[in-house]
Amino acid sequence: MKSFLQRRLVDLLITIVGVSTLVFFLLRLSGDPVVLMLPPDASEQARQALRQSLGLDAPLPVQYARFVTGIFTGDLGNSLQYRQPAASLVAVAMPYTVALTVAAMLMSVVFAIPAGLAAALYRNTWIDKLLMVGTLLAQSMPYFWLGIMLILFFSVQLQLLPTSGTGTPAHLIMPAITLAIYSVARSTRLIRSSMLDALGQDYVRTARAKGLQEAVILSRHVLRNAAIPVVTLLALDFGVLLGGAVVTETIFAWPGVGRMIVNAIGLRDYPVVQAGVIYLAVIFVLINSLIDLSYSMLDPRIRNA
Repeated sequence: MKSFLQRRLVDLLITIVGVSTLVFFLLRLSGDPVVLMLPPDASEQARQALRQSLGLDAPLPVQYARFVTGIFTGDLGNSLQYRQPAASLVAVAMPYTVALTVAAMLMSVVFAIPAGLAAALYRNTWIDKLLMVGTLLAQSMPYFWLGIMLILFFSVQLQLLPTSGTGTPAHLIMPAITLAIYSVARSTRLIRSSMLDALGQDYVRTARAKGLQEAVILSRHVLRNAAIPVVTLLALDFGVLLGGAVVTETIFAWPGVGRMIVNAIGLRDYPVVQAGVIYLAVIFVLINSLIDLSYSMLDPRIRNA
């Protein structure tokens, strides 16, 4: 356990440094934020004074050294637009993104597991074919298109759900559906494949030969052995959902980190973008570490390896 935690700590540090370095230099290619913060007729002296006050007049290696130092000291800089600590702004928005992602993940689990089981148990029947066509369509729909269609149907036509914003559980329904639909489709297909593979194993035939009930075989043998690839995919999907929240939050005006990052990119607010990406990267690494720990509970062979 100790060695595992040490490896994960190293992975976390490498991920933070790698992601932060990539984001830092890519943002500098987007242009000078001072251009957006001052009127077009501002003098060059005013521009230079603002750059100096923001610390943007220093050479790029110096700015990068300050940035990396700030990561490990907890100082991610102040927002160029709001003049507040970027980490504090992201921390306020992060619960909204986590709530949206968790809701989408729960939807994925609740709908994908029964659908995958049904597709595997009724292989090559109309149920299986209907579910596979549905998953193909779901995987083909981009977030932005699906979100707009949901707004037009449930908000504009039926007037059942609010179009955007937050405040009530009803505000969460359409963003969560938009974010979850791809994960539901992909997880359903993988669960079907894993179940079919497990059902064809010798231990299943042995259990049936012993006269065990089908429900017992599925619960004690098939599901447990088919769970590891599914758990792995769900962990990866959590990162995909965090990334997809950027588009979804923008469509539904959801006040999360994704929407904040999009707005900050438009304003070239470097510290906010950097802080948001680092927060999301840390969450992704931590979730994957928890998933790795769960493997040993699903398969004792991993525990003893």
